[in-house]
Amino acid sequence: MCGINGCTRGDQATIERMNDAIGHRGPDDRGTAVDADIALGHLRLSILDLSPRGHQPMASPSGRYLMVYNGEIYNFRSVRARLEQVGETFLSDSDTEVVLHAFERDGVECLTEFNGIFAFGLHDRIEHKLYLVRDRLGIKPLYYLRQGERLFFSSEIKPFEQIPGITLTVDQAAVADYRNGQDIVREGFYHEVVAVPPGSWVEVDLASGQFTTTSYVRLTDAIHPDRYRRMAVASEASLVQELDVLLNDVVRDQLVSDAPIGTICSGGVDSSLITAIARQYHPDLQVYNVRVGDARCDESPMRSPSPSTSASRSTRSPWIARATCNTTAIASSPKTFR
Repeated sequence: MCGINGCTRGDQATIERMNDAIGHRGPDDRGTAVDADIALGHLRLSILDLSPRGHQPMASPSGRYLMVYNGEIYNFRSVRARLEQVGETFLSDSDTEVVLHAFERDGVECLTEFNGIFAFGLHDRIEHKLYLVRDRLGIKPLYYLRQGERLFFSSEIKPFEQIPGITLTVDQAAVADYRNGQDIVREGFYHEVVAVPPGSWVEVDLASGQFTTTSYVRLTDAIHPDRYRRMAVASEASLVQELDVLLNDVVRDQLVSDAPIGTICSGGVDSSLITAIARQYHPDLQVYNVRVGDARCDESPMRSPSPSTSASRSTRSPWIARATCNTTAIASSPKTFR
């Protein structure tokens, strides 16, 4: 969980204030860069390449692009290998640098190759454009706000409150929808703040102020009629086996890290499955659950279920039978959950 900030026609003082507002997102490093067009800020939580080579904002090899990035590209190694085959060289082991190289070579077309969760702001110093990009499902947050001819963006809304002249007004309809369990299309509770849509990029022409939003994800790309027809007549055993393979592939791909890896295991099906699969690839996986004074919210009874207990949840699913969580309880007071 890194944090990114940016403001057009920005200055050092403004971007520092924005960084200060979300300092909790990046305990390992922080950085800023100020150009004539824009100021960028970054708070780093180091996951890949823990060295200073992963410092941000980071520039592309030619210096044309300057980027602040939050997230992880799970297939960055295969993307990097492809780029190396066409002559690209790298100075770090970070996925941030891979994104920059891919964007410099392929432009926005590179987005369809990325498998991961990410949000980034990228400044084109030659074309004087800003790109705000978000992953397919919108896992990583990215908000923006316009003030006259200026634009501000951030991983959170808090930094916008640090900007002189900006007053955020509550969107009462959005609050009502949220309280009624309805989706909030704009992903926010303020009229002035907009979220970059999932699977999209926002392109801003910094000279003219022209503003366009484009989706790089289509639902039809994920629909394969032949596959669904095959599944309709497949046996339950074969479908379970296929799901087992998919789950293992996904969890394994997301365990790439230069920092220690852990899971939070509540004892439910989802977290137990992820923990059990992850432990196959990382036997020293650190696993935690939460213990509180209120027995209704206490997860510690699930910390060491026996294999027979886990298996009894579904005798048909081998991956659930493997989901035994030998976890470490975290002592916590109820006020933690306010």
